[in-house]
Amino acid sequence: MTAGKLPGPRRKRIRKALYISLFILAFLMCWCLLTILILLAQEKIFTTSEENIIDQNSYAGRGIQVVVGHYNGNLPAEKRANLTEEQLNANRFSPVPGVGEDGRPVKLDELEDRLSDDTFGINQEISEQLNANRFSPVPGVGEDGRPVKLDELEDRLSDDTFGINQFNLIISDKIALNRSLPDVRKHQCRDKIYPGSSHISYQSLL
Repeated sequence: MTAGKLPGPRRKRIRKALYISLFILAFLMCWCLLTILILLAQEKIFTTSEENIIDQNSYAGRGIQVVVGHYNGNLPAEKRANLTEEQLNANRFSPVPGVGEDGRPVKLDELEDRLSDDTFGINQEISEQLNANRFSPVPGVGEDGRPVKLDELEDRLSDDTFGINQFNLIISDKIALNRSLPDVRKHQCRDKIYPGSSHISYQSLL
């Protein structure tokens, strides 16, 4: 062995350890850099989102905020104006002498004209919708759990009458009471034979 020189195998081990150390150092530097970039990106994103959030208490100190709404019940979609109970049930029978006499037209002012548009056909349409019996089941509709398709007129009518009982009356009237539903059990459950009723214990299902 020559003086001042390391043997070949030892030199290779030192070189290998140096390469491994450099690789670990480079990996740690890349990992730290990536972590810093992610933190900066998150901070920017969350800061932007918080700036766009409206303070729910921003109205505080600006006086009393009052929101008034009117519930019109099951009116058709085109009749859902802000009508009060007083307007709906008001008795406005006050004939004016000469109005409509000899077939002359009746002229309304702006307020009366708008009110007549809001209340036109309310009693007739509501009574027709509430009392209509449209039960006419179509063979195959809803059979085996298949969906029911409505045309444009039926779809609009279902929206108008949904509020009566809070379900789709049009689809309900189309589906037959006696219909089959698909067997969704697994095949192993379908082939299973259960004991007779005499071997089954009495239980209450809630």
